[in-house]
Amino acid sequence: MKANCVLCGAVTDEAAFRLGKSVECTGCGFYILPGTVAAELADAPAWLRYELAHAASFHRGQNMPLEISEDVAVAPKYGGYRQSAVSVRRDRVLQWIGRALELEVRERGFRFAEWACAGAYGERDLFGLVRTLAADGLVRSRSPSDPLNTGALRDQFVPELTGSGWREYEGLSKGQGSEQGFVAMWFNAETAKLRPVVLKAIKDAGYKPLVIDMKEHNERIDDQIMVEIRRSRFVVADFTGHRGGVYFEAGFAKGLGKDVVWTVRDTDMDGLHFDTRQFNHLKWSADNLPEFGKALRWRILNTVGAGPHIDKPR
Repeated sequence: MKANCVLCGAVTDEAAFRLGKSVECTGCGFYILPGTVAAELADAPAWLRYELAHAASFHRGQNMPLEISEDVAVAPKYGGYRQSAVSVRRDRVLQWIGRALELEVRERGFRFAEWACAGAYGERDLFGLVRTLAADGLVRSRSPSDPLNTGALRDQFVPELTGSGWREYEGLSKGQGSEQGFVAMWFNAETAKLRPVVLKAIKDAGYKPLVIDMKEHNERIDDQIMVEIRRSRFVVADFTGHRGGVYFEAGFAKGLGKDVVWTVRDTDMDGLHFDTRQFNHLKWSADNLPEFGKALRWRILNTVGAGPHIDKPR
């Protein structure tokens, strides 16, 4: 049987909701929702469902679904989710359009029904945000009949970014002006000696390193990870142990157009997933950590550039 997705309203599998199994929704994304929470979300603020749908969209096509906790519908914390300001949603939409145009995967245009992937709060919100981007001189359409020009909401639109739009998109995607380097790695005794080496290499390249457990917060870990990756100039991802979270964080960063520096323990090299094996990984071992740290610093300098806190050549 079919039912409407409780997050975005698209038609999906009713049994998955009833049994609390993972849901691969064509409207938003891939997630697991406890069966007891589905009914409670119906009475929760609409913005909460919109934020959950947007979060689920990043798990589309991944092996790891978004795991929605049972406290997500409980006021006033709502599982750590917060309503996004209009300015935040505007930037999300600009990045969504820019990424698709950059990858040349939108020959037939964009659909307003894809609001969850865009990070908007429904079709009309996406329509309004795109119109705002057009009014700001960042987006335009050459077709007189396009909704960007007529002001009438229809099924799809065919935008292009202006010169100013591309500059702002690149600034948002690359984290221009950011002094932060995010670290994605396995938190385990096997990588305990690696961690300070990675942090030092990032500092020596002129950036401030961030591992998510270094930051004080009251939010959900997965939400904070996405927020901090967005704020970062680049990500150092170590695939030792082949943790699913590291693969997801690296993919999320790549999807935002950010630089990812790939590292792995030499004995784990053969086990890399085929999707990431193509990238140039810096290899480390317990007996070459000092050399690895120097190589990591130079990899950051040569691919990302020197950070604002660069001291002197080492």
